[in-house]
Amino acid sequence: MMIRTHDDIQRLREAGKLTTAEETLIKNCRAGEPTVLEDGKLPAGPSDARSVRADLLRYLICGGCETCPTQDVGVGLVGAYVMGTLDLDFTTAKGAT
Repeated sequence: MMIRTHDDIQRLREAGKLTTAEETLIKNCRAGEPTVLEDGKLPAGPSDARSVRADLLRYLICGGCETCPTQDVGVGLVGAYVMGTLDLDFTTAKGAT
């Protein structure tokens, strides 16, 4: 499922499919705070505490939406395992990335 709207995020949340790392990232992006997962070092592999879907990251980097906006400071994320390919071709980031 490609994340393009807040409703997509809600469907994943209701199905219990958002990781703890994704919930933390969403909360911090809405607050304009950077996200440092665990020790901030690159993890060896995926885990609930460190895994973030590439399409969720793209959605947030592009500013989210009216219901789930990213603050003007942008997205700060350290120590995550990004699941999938992060494709930022032809996008405009809202703030720093």
